[in-house]
Amino acid sequence: MDYFRNNESKEKEGFIILLDVLGTRGYWLRSDPKIAVNNFTEIVDTMEIWKSKLGNLLQTKNIELNLSTYCFSDTILMTLIPEKNVDKIDAIKKCSFLISSVIIKGIDLGILFRGTISFGKFYKSEEEKHSFTIGPAVDEAADWYDKISLIGAICSPSVGLSLDAYVEKNPNKLGSKYFIKHNVLLKNNSYNTWILSWPIMISYYLGHHTNSSDPPEKTIQYLKENKSWLLEKFSKIGIGSYDFGKFENTMKFYDTLVDLFNVKKNS
Repeated sequence: MDYFRNNESKEKEGFIILLDVLGTRGYWLRSDPKIAVNNFTEIVDTMEIWKSKLGNLLQTKNIELNLSTYCFSDTILMTLIPEKNVDKIDAIKKCSFLISSVIIKGIDLGILFRGTISFGKFYKSEEEKHSFTIGPAVDEAADWYDKISLIGAICSPSVGLSLDAYVEKNPNKLGSKYFIKHNVLLKNNSYNTWILSWPIMISYYLGHHTNSSDPPEKTIQYLKENKSWLLEKFSKIGIGSYDFGKFENTMKFYDTLVDLFNVKKNS
């Protein structure tokens, strides 16, 4: 406790993202350690590249998000701290694209991530003698990240309820290219929550021009093209009977996203 009392600047407020490798226990045992390290390095590098292009991608001013990444075993912990006085919803949108880069790059490398996004207070230290990231936002993310049974990232209550409040006041303004409400299967039940619309950003990863203002018909076109890429990547991953349901859940989510944009196109 004395440590925090004497180091008030250590308290931060921002996003905690926890992602682990889905349904593939012992990733390091199955992979050449050098290849595994290189793969995780590529994933983090991709996120940094996307971070530098957020302004053009979202057609907004480029808000600074202070990013730190830690990897342990088959899990990635990220902290994203927005600059002061940034609107929380605007920061959530930008955060969504960075997490998408991790998920999509992982799929391309045969690494499938699932996890959660939380927001709140946490304490962070990277001093020589000790390094830690602890606090309420970390605890919340840790409670949710390994529960979902599909590829992707859900919002924990600290983020999801903020999105609910925003949509309540601003109907149809959030945009389905960031998150959609979806009945997500957890290990023991299901939960209707906000889930990251990461499949849309496969187009950006593959080099197509795409941004947040694309009309629904163009997004549908991209999603249909992206689906074949995704299925081809999945076909190269050894999927056991225990894990097959998680792939099915992922594709059901994908189809829900397509259906949602079909509704938007026809409305």
